Amino acid sequence: MQHVLHETSLAVFDNLEVPVWGRLHDAADYSAAFLLFQFGPDIARKTIFGTAYFLNQWDATIREGQITDVNYLGDIRPTVRQRYYNLLCIAVGKDPIASRASSRSAAPILRSTCRPAVSRTAAAR
Repeated sequence: MQHVLHETSLAVFDNLEVPVWGRLHDAADYSAAFLLFQFGPDIARKTIFGTAYFLNQWDATIREGQITDVNYLGDIRPTVRQRYYNLLCIAVGKDPIASRASSRSAAPILRSTCRPAVSRTAAAR
C-alpha cells in the first residue's frame, strides 16, 4: 500500500509540476505516510507498521549481503534504513502513545531519534 502511494505521489508531483524542496523520494514517502493516516486509526496502524516491518526486513537483507548494489549508498533515494526511521518518526509524531506501544523493538531508538522532531512540531502548533 505504501509503495503504491509512494509511486502515485511521484506521478502527481511530476504531472502537476509540484515544487519539492529536498529529495523527491523523501517527499513521496512523507506524502504516502500522510495518506496512510487518512484511512482511520486501525488501518493506519496496520499499514504503517506493516510498511515498517517490510522496510526493516529489506534492510536486514541488504545488511546480510544478499543484495550487493555498489551504488546503493550513493543513490539519489534515501537508504532503506532512513526510510524506516522516517516512517516511524511520522507515526510517533501523529500519535506518540499508540506508536510507542506498537513498536516495542524500536521504542528506545524512536524515543531518542524522534523526540526532538516531535518537540519541534508540538512547539510549532
